Amino acid sequence: MIFEKFIHLVLSVLESEKTQNNIKKINLVLALLSLVFVFNVFIEFNNSNELRLKFGIFEFIVLIFNYYFGLKIWTKFMKQKYSTANNDYFSQWAFSRIGRYIPGGFAFLTMRLGQSVPNNKKKGIVFGLIEEQFLGPFLIILTFIIFNLLSFNNYQLVIILLIFLLMVFLFRFFYLKLLQGRVSIITNPIFLILQVVTYFLFLFIVTLNLDLQNPVNMALSYQFSSAVSLFFVGVPAGIGVREAIFYLVSNIEFKEIEILQLLIQIRLYNFVADLMFGIYGFTKVYLKK
Repeated sequence: MIFEKFIHLVLSVLESEKTQNNIKKINLVLALLSLVFVFNVFIEFNNSNELRLKFGIFEFIVLIFNYYFGLKIWTKFMKQKYSTANNDYFSQWAFSRIGRYIPGGFAFLTMRLGQSVPNNKKKGIVFGLIEEQFLGPFLIILTFIIFNLLSFNNYQLVIILLIFLLMVFLFRFFYLKLLQGRVSIITNPIFLILQVVTYFLFLFIVTLNLDLQNPVNMALSYQFSSAVSLFFVGVPAGIGVREAIFYLVSNIEFKEIEILQLLIQIRLYNFVADLMFGIYGFTKVYLKK
């Protein structure tokens, strides 16, 4: 009860016009800091002589589709929650991509809370953000746990996909009953499924283009590591944690240089995509007429 009152008080403060204006100013500063961080990473990659990175247009297109499905998850949730279409949902989602690089998750949260919603009800946004960040990763982790409990000797893509789909629909059935009619991201799970599948496809194509051994295993290991890393709240974009987990789960099967090559290549793609969406969202939020 005390916790609920505290949350209500925090949300009431966030909903005020004065707070929203201050948040917008803070977001501007955080966005600029994020851009500086991303550009520094690009410079480090560019100055590296030890690694031979490849940039393929096809896998980047697949990654853009992955981002698109993430966007659809969010905008569909917001439209269902507030019964209205709003271009601001797209802009703030895109803008928040660069907010992920500020430690603590503060920028990511405030950028999303900057969205204009009917009657300034921000509580639904917080609930949606929690679901967006954790439902997909939770289902991925659950899928891998079930798969390994079945004692398969090697990753079998079709079986993993079937287990994942089963977990999605079973979880959706019981979860929506607990919510008792409350709007949820998983109400319409198709975009969540497509987001997970396209991210695996992106990882798989990158691994193939780098000529690494056993691309299915490597792509699935990275996707699992990525899902686990998202539960380390506060780490900017999961940097370091995701790589450490991937190294632990894959260093027995893969060579160290292959792991390093894949890690840096994927980060490079993500930086480019985040930068593209972030700059677009930034221009729409701060430079719109």
